[in-house]
Amino acid sequence: QNEFIEPQIAVAVFVENGLHGSSVAGPIAKAVTDAYLLDILQIDFSALDPEQLISQAND
Repeated sequence: QNEFIEPQIAVAVFVENGLHGSSVAGPIAKAVTDAYLLDILQIDFSALDPEQLISQAND
């Protein structure tokens, strides 16, 4: 499955009178994303090698 063609999650956060996205909507989006990645997919980010991730991002 190609995550770019068939995404499994999309997050949009709208906060009425929320001022700046980084101060209000950002933490909400992070909480939703964390819940999906950590709780639902059970991804252990501590086991990931940062150098490998950088290499994959540059490919």
